[in-house]
Amino acid sequence: MPSHLGHIVICQLKVFMLTLLFGALAAPATAQDNLIESVGLFEDVTTSLSIDDVLQETFKPVRDTISLGYTTSAEWVRLRILPTQDEGEVVVLFGSGMPDDLRFYRPKITGSHGGDTELGDIQYQVLTPDWPSPLPGFRVSPPKGGADYFVRIESSGSIWLDISALPQSKALARTGQRYIVQITYLSLMFVLFLWALNMLVITRETLFSWFAALQFFWLVNNTLYLGYGDTLLPQLSPDIRYGVFRTSVFVSSFFSVAFHRHVMRRFNPAWLASRLFDIQLVVIVCAFVLFVSFDPILALQINAACLAAAPFVFLANAATAKKAGSPGLVTMRVIYGLLSMSFFFNAFAVLGVIDITALATHGYMIHGLSTGLLMFLLLHLRARDLFQAARQAEADKFEVERQTALQKEQNHTLSEFIEMLGHEAKNALGVINMSISTPNISDRQRERASEAIRGLKNLIDRCDQLIAVDKKEQALNLRQCDVVEILQKLRSGSMTPSRIELQSPDKAVVLGDPVLLGVVFGNLLENAQKYAPSNSDIWISISQVGDGYSILFENLQGDVGAPDPDKVFERYYRNPLAKREIGSGLGLYIAHSLTALMGGRLDYVPQDQRIRFRIWFP
Repeated sequence: MPSHLGHIVICQLKVFMLTLLFGALAAPATAQDNLIESVGLFEDVTTSLSIDDVLQETFKPVRDTISLGYTTSAEWVRLRILPTQDEGEVVVLFGSGMPDDLRFYRPKITGSHGGDTELGDIQYQVLTPDWPSPLPGFRVSPPKGGADYFVRIESSGSIWLDISALPQSKALARTGQRYIVQITYLSLMFVLFLWALNMLVITRETLFSWFAALQFFWLVNNTLYLGYGDTLLPQLSPDIRYGVFRTSVFVSSFFSVAFHRHVMRRFNPAWLASRLFDIQLVVIVCAFVLFVSFDPILALQINAACLAAAPFVFLANAATAKKAGSPGLVTMRVIYGLLSMSFFFNAFAVLGVIDITALATHGYMIHGLSTGLLMFLLLHLRARDLFQAARQAEADKFEVERQTALQKEQNHTLSEFIEMLGHEAKNALGVINMSISTPNISDRQRERASEAIRGLKNLIDRCDQLIAVDKKEQALNLRQCDVVEILQKLRSGSMTPSRIELQSPDKAVVLGDPVLLGVVFGNLLENAQKYAPSNSDIWISISQVGDGYSILFENLQGDVGAPDPDKVFERYYRNPLAKREIGSGLGLYIAHSLTALMGGRLDYVPQDQRIRFRIWFP
């Protein structure tokens, strides 16, 4: 279990990161810093137009924050950029999201007519990104009065093209701000990933493994989306980096749905609501197959539509949940309600329904952060319940161990008492036996005294057997045994062998301990002789059943009646009418315990007015 100090350190680290993140998001560059005078957009459906062709086209005025992607077209952006007051360099920055291809064209004036610059006098050349930032940045020097710059963009996936043209000092501040926001965000997501791994090791709860996988693939996807792929994977070609990035989109989507499905299953939602998660997973897998085999853009659109339906799936499962799992139905519904709101706000910003620039440009981070923290809260409450349950289980275990130790001590004391009692009783019985062997008493008195002695000896033997069974110290020597031979010896050693009828094959070999088999059969035989009507027969029949042998002991019901079927194998149980006879109520309990110890089964199966016990051995 993690220490209290470690928990405090993690919480302080999260608070520090959140302070940096929201502080950076709350301090955007002012409108006066941006040197972009106007922005125009033109769609090249054929993707074949050159810069010279585009110069003749009409551009639609747009804002400097543009949503692009999910198209095979090439988008052209025309930027009218003004110079700085000191005519220094201007830095053009792009964000958020990594497009498949971005080309930046700057004008180069080659001649003039009557002092007026014309299109034919301007040549455009492609610039290589020369500004140190994860996403493309370019240094330009606009002439007095400003100039038009063009950007050609291709992106199969969704991106927010947040364009700014800033003086170099402001660009440095903006770039630093971006680094703070992004690194803080990625660090916080990495902390959540490590926390999930730590909780998985501690609790062995599979829920944390799903969350750890989700956080890991989110980290991979967000790192590539933010433009760090060129730095982290410089040895890979752009096409391979593109494939890795887009694949991470599908993998992170799959694990996101799988994680929420695993969470909701614990609350037992309606069958149809739970199947919605399965449909999402199937759609994501099919979309990925479509991506690698046929149409990447259509596949990304299907995947995006599938994720857009996530809030409705969350709400359907939360509303129909029936089982009060940890951390509680109400808590789960509140958390998933907030998570659905985060999804909706992010979608509304992308669609332009909500006009909040920060939410549009940083929506992926805000949504990722809110999702991570809400799921952290849910799992933290789950972990708290697990720790409480573990502490309670530990306390219960300690109490059971204490009770067991106390019971062992009581059993030990009782065992010593029984051993002492048995020893003294046997000595006394020996003296009595010698006394009744004299000719001074009648045969009837001698028979009754001998019967009482045998009853006392049997009682002492039962106590000894009980001690061995309860202490689990009974030696077990399993081997092939012939039960016919064992039963014949018991019948021969009986005081009334003529009462015992044995129906059996020549041999019936079972796997057992010959000594313990003798104890089990002896107890059942003695029980039948004691409680059956005087001089009535006792039947023992052996038959093969399945891959073993069934031994049936049967006798008529005597004056004491039949035992209670629910209590017949309980320790010390005796029929109230049977208490007129010497006995301990241990014979059947010991027979049942020893039979189970040898891998057999003993059942009470009465029929009409007959007492019947059936034993089966392999």
